[in-house]
Amino acid sequence: MSGRFSGADGIRGLACLMVLCAHIPGFFFPQIAGYFSGTGKYGVWLFFVLSAFLLTSKFARNGFSVTEILGYAVGRFLRIVPLFLLVVVFYWYFNVAGITTSEDVVNAMAFRQGYSHLWTIPVEFKFYFFLPFIAFAFIVVERRCGAVAVAIFALSLMVIHQLSWPYWLTPENSISTHWYLPSFIFGCYAAVSIEGVGKWLTPRMATGFAVAVIIALLALSPGGRNILFAMPLDGWLMNKFIYLSFLWMVFILALANGQGRIGGLMQSFALRKLGAWSYSIYLIHWIFYQKLSLLHKGGLYAMLAFVGAIMAGAAMYVFIESPIERFRHSLQGKLKKMWPVAA
Repeated sequence: MSGRFSGADGIRGLACLMVLCAHIPGFFFPQIAGYFSGTGKYGVWLFFVLSAFLLTSKFARNGFSVTEILGYAVGRFLRIVPLFLLVVVFYWYFNVAGITTSEDVVNAMAFRQGYSHLWTIPVEFKFYFFLPFIAFAFIVVERRCGAVAVAIFALSLMVIHQLSWPYWLTPENSISTHWYLPSFIFGCYAAVSIEGVGKWLTPRMATGFAVAVIIALLALSPGGRNILFAMPLDGWLMNKFIYLSFLWMVFILALANGQGRIGGLMQSFALRKLGAWSYSIYLIHWIFYQKLSLLHKGGLYAMLAFVGAIMAGAAMYVFIESPIERFRHSLQGKLKKMWPVAA
């Protein structure tokens, strides 16, 4: 399995862009917000599937040695927690995202409560504790029993999960990871399947699959359902993460290696940069949307919020996230030197 997926950064950038765009109507264009209700979760589910895909792929390449597990644990903590804690304090200081008291700060930092868009961080971070076990199971089944067996294994996990936690009972924006396990399972399955898929997937097929996914997502959106089928503008989309995550799995399988025209777009400079900055942008964008929407509605302030969020996210990446990342990689390198045999 290759060490890098050329389309991954662009796919992450696309997820970030979808969140930024989907949140604009609710803040700045309330008259049409119903047409976009819940579509920000398109980007969230894509983040979940892609995260599980990339981390499982790394385990498939490097194995499950003591060094690898320690590096994974340290890496996930430093990748997520410091920046998250900083933003929580920042939001408390500026009274943003419902974080208004010291109790809110403690609840957010302890992953006891989700605030606005920040609910996704506890979900994903808590999944990191389970991912090595799930990844190990998928990798072992695929290598020992083959593609059909691992597909059956994935389907069995889905069935067992739904018997325990049916998706239609999922509380909106729950911080409980167990509800969203199917999204991560799709990512794990894609990681052990992509090599086999790549043997028959052509660039034209990759583009076709990507286009089909995009059309399906548009049709499933509140606006799409209303226009095409005269269905009400309601919260139907909010708990449909299983269907959406399946579509994103197909999208990732088709484009992770950058095949086809849309795969080429995923390798563009703009999307790759957005992908690199995506965590910072995702965390910080809410303050721009909330504060500017209080000043005025409409296109100009929406554009200012959109551009401001990207610029602030880029700056936060350069001055805060990137140094943390360098420290993370340095620490992981030292761990490998400490246990060279295990590595």
